Amino acid sequence: MNKYEKNLGTLRLHVLKNKNDTAIFLANDISRKLKELRDIHHSDVLFLISGGSAFSVIDHISEDILGPYLTIGMLDERYDPSN
Repeated sequence: MNKYEKNLGTLRLHVLKNKNDTAIFLANDISRKLKELRDIHHSDVLFLISGGSAFSVIDHISEDILGPYLTIGMLDERYDPSN
């Protein structure tokens, strides 16, 4: 995985070379946070993700993270003023 990291103030920017590496990187980070919310904070989680290519991240989230504490939903951010 070719990755370039840069700090912009307190923001850490990760630049990856292709979509699959990006999806895997993001899924690993999401899995880590979901595990923390489940095991340490004992929190129920509503995880909302954009549709389209961002939805491919779900395929890479670790299955052992899934459980009754977690609800996953998809958002559609397109806006149509005629509705």
